[in-house]
Amino acid sequence: MVNRVDVDAIKRELSLFATRHRAALDEVSRRQAQFLEIGAMALVVEHYRKKDYAVEARGLDASRLFHAKLGSQGNPANYSWFTCRRGTAEFDVYLNLPVLGSYGDGGIYVVDVGVVRAGSLPERRQGEPLAVRNEDLIRACAFFCVSVGG
Repeated sequence: MVNRVDVDAIKRELSLFATRHRAALDEVSRRQAQFLEIGAMALVVEHYRKKDYAVEARGLDASRLFHAKLGSQGNPANYSWFTCRRGTAEFDVYLNLPVLGSYGDGGIYVVDVGVVRAGSLPERRQGEPLAVRNEDLIRACAFFCVSVGG
């Protein structure tokens, strides 16, 4: 059985998404896995917008370009993300977010789209791995789960 991705539908949704948020998406590699990750993020963020959350693109550059984190390496704070707010609820949505495992094995797992409590991204400390605590993870979409530590 072959799974097929409706690339045209994802392109349309991404176009509407970028227009709605008035953020220009930086040119993205044409690799299907990365396209799928960005599409998944757009769908997650649009889900919350449709549930009456206020959605704000954060970490944009001076030209208001959204810089997607398209791999497991790098500090998520150096890339763009979304903040969703409704009432007292507030959380952040990141691409390729490293999260500490819940199994007690010391593993760090990168989820394609991570929804975490606002402000839970830790400060990077020299020589230490960077990962969000598992208890701060609200939702995760992982099409590919990669162990990068432990």
